[in-house]
Amino acid sequence: MYLNTTTSTTSTTTTSTTTTTTLRTTTTTPTFPPTPPPKLPTSTSTTTTTTTPTTIARCKRKGFDIVIGHDLKWNVDDYNKEHDRVREFANYFEIGKGEGQARLGAIIRNTAMPKFSSTNINLNDYTTNSGFVNRFRYLYESSQAFWVKGASVNSDQPGYLRYIVDNMFTNDRNVEVQKIAIMFMIGLNKAKQDDGKYIDAGRYAFLNNVRTYVIQHTDYSQKWLKLTVDRYREIGSHLAYTTLYRQVYFAKDSKPEGDMYEAFKEIYYDIMCQDLTCNKDWPKCKELKEKERKLVEEDNKKKEKEGI
Repeated sequence: MYLNTTTSTTSTTTTSTTTTTTLRTTTTTPTFPPTPPPKLPTSTSTTTTTTTPTTIARCKRKGFDIVIGHDLKWNVDDYNKEHDRVREFANYFEIGKGEGQARLGAIIRNTAMPKFSSTNINLNDYTTNSGFVNRFRYLYESSQAFWVKGASVNSDQPGYLRYIVDNMFTNDRNVEVQKIAIMFMIGLNKAKQDDGKYIDAGRYAFLNNVRTYVIQHTDYSQKWLKLTVDRYREIGSHLAYTTLYRQVYFAKDSKPEGDMYEAFKEIYYDIMCQDLTCNKDWPKCKELKEKERKLVEEDNKKKEKEGI
């Protein structure tokens, strides 16, 4: 998961009556990746040659441990391609324990198998993208589908997130690791809409160095529970433990042309930009930093207007 690069070479020759000196400089510049993001090379270095070659040591890249928490499946067309969107996301990464590599895990809610452990994919279970993807697809397709009027289902996303933090991450890698939880928020139970539970779980993840993203799939819950869009997103931002909406994505559709594809792509970019040491000069990371600056500015103006 290293940024693809382009290399340019320039030569300058200076001549006097007694000596000739040739200076060659090779620079490595990050370039914007195509879509979907490619698997990236395993190392990069910059070499400057004068009289004696010297190699500048490359930065030591972060690893990523990523767990997807899926809370509910409804058997309607908008949901049936979720596993394909997860497959695309998984294939953005190089699987492994080394620098810049990722491990993938998941929990999938299945009322036929109520214990979390029966539907877990642990981080060390699969060493290939296809192994993880095939298992995720099997668990997703075998999970029971529900359609409950009012979207008032017993989905306890705060409980899922706490379980992921306590049970899914392991400290068995020899590189610095960014822990990631990607939480689907599909159903909302009125009894579960306690702000304290959502924000407490989000804070708990944050304090345990887990960065949380929330995909609020569909607007059924929002409409049936008579929530405004802002209120619905606010619940998601509490679980992500952010005052901004950068880590909260509203995806109505899992079809190939739908917005869930874009949500997962943006999550990938944001994850990569958490490696500030190696990726801070990547154009996409600069773009995200500017986007966040504007979000903070808008949030401050909103608070000022509301007298907060």
